[in-house]
Amino acid sequence: MCIMKTTLLTLAGLLFISSAPLIAQDVAPDVVGDNLFSPDLLRKHHEALSITEEQKTWFQQEFERSQQRVAELSEKLQREKSALGPLLKKERIDEAAVLAQSDKALELDREIKRAQLALLIRIKNKLTPEQQAKLTEIRAHGVVLQEKLRRAQEIAKRWQAEGKSLSQLEDLKRELEPLVREGKVKEAEAVLDKALKILEAK
Repeated sequence: MCIMKTTLLTLAGLLFISSAPLIAQDVAPDVVGDNLFSPDLLRKHHEALSITEEQKTWFQQEFERSQQRVAELSEKLQREKSALGPLLKKERIDEAAVLAQSDKALELDREIKRAQLALLIRIKNKLTPEQQAKLTEIRAHGVVLQEKLRRAQEIAKRWQAEGKSLSQLEDLKRELEPLVREGKVKEAEAVLDKALKILEAK
């Protein structure tokens, strides 16, 4: 759950009828996702986290190393899956052979998930307690903002259908953008509340 920078920066898009997605990308319904931080979340909020140059270099190297490893494993996984085809096409299937081949694919899938989890663990361990707290705060506000953005989009669509102008929301757009860049989630939510007040008043 997070306030994605790209989504908040398109508040005007939502209010001015954009097709931009809401915040679902960073919603993680499991214990891993709720306690660790994805590379995508880190990239979107690096300004708000005051990432140091040393951290930036380290993260970039880790991302690239992990991506390369996962790409290699994924290629091998695809080959092992493809090898199942000829075995399953036979009129009489060799159960032992199929299960053995399936085990190879499952093991590679496990390695991919393990590599991904290891990266998330290293990311969290590299962040300071303050940076972790900031990301947790940003993510915690995501659900509330998602609902408000959804409401704003629905009302704005009605405004458009009725031929109403949305130009009065331009000032709020300009006010919102620097807050998003600086990771000031509470202040950004307050601006969105102002936009909703305007939209819902009519």
